[in-house]
Amino acid sequence: MGINYFAPVRLILSLAPVLAGRRGKIVSALLPPFPNWAAYLASKTAFDVWFRPAGPELNRMGISTATMYFPLVRAPMIEPTAAYRKWPALSPAYAARVIARSFYAGKRAYKPWWLAFARPAAPLAVRRVAARHL
Repeated sequence: MGINYFAPVRLILSLAPVLAGRRGKIVSALLPPFPNWAAYLASKTAFDVWFRPAGPELNRMGISTATMYFPLVRAPMIEPTAAYRKWPALSPAYAARVIARSFYAGKRAYKPWWLAFARPAAPLAVRRVAARHL
């Protein structure tokens, strides 16, 4: 909670005056539910619940906000979990391009096309994969 909720909220609130004067941009990212990440995802979701209603307030100050709904990103954080090393994941460079394109296009959210189909099936699929790999 300290890293994924309290710290970004404090950081945004303290930097808002500076960001407002420079047409700043803030991005938040969420993942679908993955086993072994319950605490991490809960803290990210807490930030999202704060960030979505804070977005219009920040926008009025001249700060752009966006939320990215990404699948797994191949970052060093996933390496300790052996099961995720073979899972499909976005490259960090691709994720950065999606974020940049979203801001340039003025989009407030990015959701991959397949998310509408994957979200209802995610809990079931995750349980099946977890049973095989964990």
